[in-house]
Amino acid sequence: MVWVFILHLISESTWRSRILQRPSCSTKCQAEPASLETYINCLCEEGKIEEASYMFSELKKVQSLLNLMVWNVVLLASLLAGQTNLVWELYRRMMESGVAGDLETVGCPIWGFCKEK
Repeated sequence: MVWVFILHLISESTWRSRILQRPSCSTKCQAEPASLETYINCLCEEGKIEEASYMFSELKKVQSLLNLMVWNVVLLASLLAGQTNLVWELYRRMMESGVAGDLETVGCPIWGFCKEK
């Protein structure tokens, strides 16, 4: 329930822009990458793939090597939303950034290929 409330607050554009500012407010508060990873997970669970993809790109600007779990969540959510083109793009970007996938990671593009055929 708390995450639904946080998701609602952060999804508003003013909150999103404040969270992503690297030098932020006068108190120097800023969102930690782990918090953004959790937020991306929440967006994927809610089916908000475009927003999750945007936050994913923003997180990559802050943290160059992302957690495999984040890649898998975004890949799977994109696949379940029927956005196989996004699955292929994300998988390509993941390989280019040197992240070693696991069985779940490799299964997403395979499943996407099967859905297209």
